[in-house]
This record gives sequence, C-alpha cells and structure tokens, in this order.
Amino acid sequence: MKIITKYSGVSLLVILALVSLILSPIHATAADPNRPNIVVVLVDDLSTDAMKALLDGGWLPEIRTHLVDAGVDFKNSFVTNPECCPSRATLLRGQYSHNHQVLANHALNPLHGGIAWTGWMPDTDQAGHEDSTIATWLQDAGYRTGFIGKYLNGYGEQAPSTVNDPRTYVPAGWNEWNGLISQSAYSVYNYELNINGEIVHYGEDESDYQTDVLAAQASSFIESAQPEPFFLLVAPLAPHIEVVDPLAPVTGNDATGGLGLSIRPAPRHAHLIDGNFDNGEMPPLQMKPSFNENDLSDKPSCPRPLPPETPALISDPSCVAERPVLDEETNIPALEYQYKSMLASVIAVDDMVGNIVQSLDSVGKLENTVIIFTSDNGWFYGEHRLIGKELAYEESIRVPLIIRAPGGIKGGESQALVLNNDLAPTLADLAGITPPYDVDGASVMPLVDTNPVSSWHGRKRFLVERWYIPSLLKFDAPTYLALRTKTANQDYTFIATRADPDNFHEVTHREFYNLPTDPYQTQSIPLSNQINSSLENFLLLFRACRGNVCRAFESF
Repeated sequence: MKIITKYSGVSLLVILALVSLILSPIHATAADPNRPNIVVVLVDDLSTDAMKALLDGGWLPEIRTHLVDAGVDFKNSFVTNPECCPSRATLLRGQYSHNHQVLANHALNPLHGGIAWTGWMPDTDQAGHEDSTIATWLQDAGYRTGFIGKYLNGYGEQAPSTVNDPRTYVPAGWNEWNGLISQSAYSVYNYELNINGEIVHYGEDESDYQTDVLAAQASSFIESAQPEPFFLLVAPLAPHIEVVDPLAPVTGNDATGGLGLSIRPAPRHAHLIDGNFDNGEMPPLQMKPSFNENDLSDKPSCPRPLPPETPALISDPSCVAERPVLDEETNIPALEYQYKSMLASVIAVDDMVGNIVQSLDSVGKLENTVIIFTSDNGWFYGEHRLIGKELAYEESIRVPLIIRAPGGIKGGESQALVLNNDLAPTLADLAGITPPYDVDGASVMPLVDTNPVSSWHGRKRFLVERWYIPSLLKFDAPTYLALRTKTANQDYTFIATRADPDNFHEVTHREFYNLPTDPYQTQSIPLSNQINSSLENFLLLFRACRGNVCRAFESF
C-alpha cells in the first residue's frame, strides 16, 4: 500500500499556509511552584450518546458529582482519527496522525499492532516519537508519572529491538508502569499486567475484575504521596467489547459478527443486563432515524461487496453501502445486549472515579488536582447499519470530555470545538511547561479557568483522517479524509473516501452532510464539481499541515 505524503494544492491555500508560518506557536504559561496534580481517565469506545444515557439515568453518580457538577463538560469534543491506537498516540503527542505517524490499530505488517509503526518506538539509531510524549515532558519537569491500563495496540507483542521480552517493555517517561499486555487487555478476567517490568497474571475471581484492579492501583499510586506533583493516566478496557478469541476477526464472512461480542460488567452490576426488569436493567438502545438505515446508496461503495470467505490477507476495505440490513430477530437483539453490556461496564468506571476522588481527598490533594475524563473514540450502535467505529460520522468522532480544575468553572458547559489533539498541550499548560516541538493542538484551559490568562484560539474546523491498512481483519473501513466544520453559520461534514488502497489521490466517493437539517447524516447532498475540487484540495493541504499551520487552518 502507498502512504502518500506529498500533495498539490490551490495557490490561495498555499499562500495561507505560508502566511500562517509567521504565527507564534502556542506556549504554556510560566512554571507555577504550586503546579497541580493531574489525573486522566481514558475509557475505550464510549460514545457521547451512551454517556448521556448513563448520566441522564443516574447511573454515574460519582462522575456527575465530582466531574460534571464540579467542572466543565465539553459538548463539542472530537477525535481526529477514530481508532484506539492512533487516538491514544494523539493524546500522548498532541498531534494529528499524519504527524505522529501511528496511522491505524495495526502497522503495515498485518501481524503487528499499531505500536509497531516505524518511528514510534525508539530503536538503536533513532529516538522514536515515544521518547517525547506528555509523560516525558512532565517527568522532566519534576512530575511523578504513572500509567495504568491499556496502552497502544500491540503493546506486549512488539518492543524496541533492544528489549528481549516485549512484555517487560516500559516506555520512556513513566515512573510507575502498570500496562495491560497484548490480547489479554481485551478480557476483564484472565489478563496480564506488566507492573514495572514484572509480569503479573490475574485470574477469574471476582476480585480480579479488570476495572476494579486498575482502580485499586490508581488509588495506591495517589496514596503513596510524594512531595512532587504527579501525573496519572488510567485507561481501563471498559466499555470496549471483550475479544476472547483473537482469531474471530479472520473467521467467518458475516459483517454483523461483531454483534456476538459484549463485555462483562462488574459482578455487582451483572443483574443490570440479565433481562429481569424487577431487579433493575440498563436503559434500552435508542434507535435514531439513522438506525438500520433503509437506503445506503448515498454512502461509499468499495470495489468488492464482501471480504473473502477464508481467512487470508485482506487487500481491500469494506464500505458502508455493502452493509447488510440488521435482522430484527437475531441482529437487533444481539446489538441491544451489546449496548446494555457496554453501558453496564461503565458503572465500575464510575466507581473508579469515586475511588480516585476519595484517595485524593484522603491525602489532602483533591483541591490541587485536575481530573480529566474522556474516551479514545465513539461507537456505532446500528447507525447506518454499522457496529464499531473508524468512520467520520458523528457517533464515531464525538467523545465525552469533562475537566475539573482547581479554580476552574464548576458545573459549566462549553460549546467550543475541542479535539484530542488538545489534551497534551493542555496538560503541558497545567504543568507550566512548553512542549519541545510545535504541537498541533492548543490548551483548552482558557475555556476552563474562571480567570483565564490567555484566550481560546477559536477553532472552526478540523481534519479527520483514516488509512486502510491491509491486514487479517475483515470489514475495515477505507481510507478517507474528512473536514468537520462547526461555526455560528456553518455546521457540516465533508468526507472524501478513497476505496482503492493503492491510489490515495483517487476519490471514489464524496459525502456532504448539513448537520442542522440532517443531524443523523442520512442523506448526503451532492455538490458541484468546483466545490468538490476546492474541498478536496484543502483536505490534501490540511493533511500535510504541522503545528501552527494546522491551527491556522482550523481557525481562519
């Protein structure tokens, strides 16, 4: 497959790019001797719709009390590549995928996870992007750093060539490391953790439930109080579905096969998905107008309708237009169970947040700690007949983001357009440091502080990018570039799909959704050739941006 990095653009846009180079990079404020502690809770595959259902139903009392009511809830929070691995790399580096170069959940070798993308991990002749992340920045600034949970896809299977056992690898910047290993990360029981270089196995006892174990480790990290400030990143699997059979994606030829997967909630919450409404039950799946969409003719098609029958290297992507109708007798009940199980698994995450707050309070650090809650991407529950993520529709790219900060706004809502690109520069800003390179995002603290020292740069649009990488996985989405724009006068998504894996520049399908009139993205609006060409050229230019040029494109 060809990964294209060169482009040709429109002269006006080139001039804009050159002019934007004179803009100063966004820098953090001067170091504060009373720097706050920082805790980030990063969940997996939590959509904003699911989050709203849980909050509205009263299922998340700890998150409601300690975060929503005590912080700022960002209502227009998005990710710029809706897949786990590239999104997590963006959190760590503050960059679009085309800059940190972790492009997908797996690398070009179909057996290697996304952590193995060339240039991410250090090697004998290069430092690697992993050697400069928010963890190393804060550690160098005197923070005690801790990681607990799921890291990048392929962690524990691939490591730098100097590491004998990949399972024992600890990335740079972390004083305390509790990383879930390999495929075991996708099981809430019978998993392995690398605890500071030692492999520890957890079994099937109730006390081994993954989210609870990670919560206890988070509390232990916090309660081992040190004079220096700390940064803790906690990343449970929940609500990501469990993958107990690693070969499942390469067996069978059923695009709805993922419906058979779910995640076990904590034992104390298992009754909430048992179908017995007398002892409580999770809320039912909300079926939008786009659910099991009748007509997909406005959506992208791919060169072939379905992947090969037998397990093999898949050389072509799977497109939305080929998705089968969800059957009311089998598929939809399975999807309903998947939905309820995923929601029920988040209740233990709510308990985790409560434990973290209690631990912070017990050591007298709660009032000097910033707590951030977010997700790496969203999830489709039958919208456009889809199950999963990866695509540039709202359900996949919108994510929850709540920030509680000392001296910050309490019980506030922000309509600003914010990205996962902004998380690393936000953490750097909190620590009073300047990133060692010009990041693509910007600190969101002006939107959180009651008395901000600087102004928000006013983002109006952003890039969503996704690459199809041939692998053993079936039903992977194709390559696309998308422009999401949201201002007082414009609210739309333009998606340029490239279904031919060997030709990045050939746009095979275009979609344009005007969100005020079509919030569920059920009918793409045809555009003139001239408008299509202008938008596509701008996307190619955007796709090559870096640092302050990206921010200029987002704001003009």
